[in-house]
Amino acid sequence: MPKTRTSFQPGQSGNPKGTPPKHRALTALLERAGAKTVLVDGKNVSSKRWLAGALWQVITSASVTMPDGRTFDVEPKDWLETVKWLYAHVDGPPRQGAAGTEDDPVHSVGYTPAQFKAEQARRRQEVEGTLDAFETDGASDA
Repeated sequence: MPKTRTSFQPGQSGNPKGTPPKHRALTALLERAGAKTVLVDGKNVSSKRWLAGALWQVITSASVTMPDGRTFDVEPKDWLETVKWLYAHVDGPPRQGAAGTEDDPVHSVGYTPAQFKAEQARRRQEVEGTLDAFETDGASDA
């Protein structure tokens, strides 16, 4: 095909303005919904702020109070999944290569391997004790 005056010059893009940005429908909808306000205890609160407070309430008390005053209790399994979700989204996923093995764990600065294992065991017991207490409290409510 012979070159014409409208042909692209060497090194010139066929789309000089680039690819148009994609419209992210769900993100846009969530941003609009989060910008709305809800009435909580007689005060207008942004939906985003209410959601953050509700998430924290679930984590700390295993229940959530809706803007209209209704309260819902959270099952232990759902509570644990919420905690995991929150940690994943606050701290982000672990960096690659930071996982270690049982024989060669990744250590926090200042811990000897024995201290690290002891701290790990202490934290595991603490979490299991919290879950046991939570499940016991939930069983007595039923």
